[in-house]
Amino acid sequence: FNIINYNLSSIIKEREARIENLNNKILSLKSEGKINLSKKDVESLYKFDGKRVFWAPKIMELTKLTPETMSITQIEFLRKKLNISAITELEEGVKEFDVVESFISKLKSNDKFYNDFESIRFLNSSQDNIKGHKTFSFKIEAKLKSSSKRKKKKRS
Repeated sequence: FNIINYNLSSIIKEREARIENLNNKILSLKSEGKINLSKKDVESLYKFDGKRVFWAPKIMELTKLTPETMSITQIEFLRKKLNISAITELEEGVKEFDVVESFISKLKSNDKFYNDFESIRFLNSSQDNIKGHKTFSFKIEAKLKSSSKRKKKKRS
């Protein structure tokens, strides 16, 4: 019994020393990273990230997609809808709705711009003649996807 007791005692001491060593390593890692996130913190961040839209890259893409002959005159975000107003000079023989359709098509085909939107649609337009030049103003609306649909898209 003494030999068995001695052997078990030494095994217990080795395991206690190993546990102590692991606890020290854990404390060391915690102090280095200084990050102590709980499961609730991670879930909260995930929920927040699903609702967030990064607008700066979208606006940058919008500037790249806008033809040189067109100017964005107003951008407004209201009730989960991004309204974009623009003006362009109409060339002879070009139909107004072809200009709008082409612009909407460019926006929809660009994933960096369109990935958080559900749809883009034409709202209204007007045509003016300024100093002998035909100008065409229009407004389109880009509707945001619901946050649950954006989360699914980000995961895949």
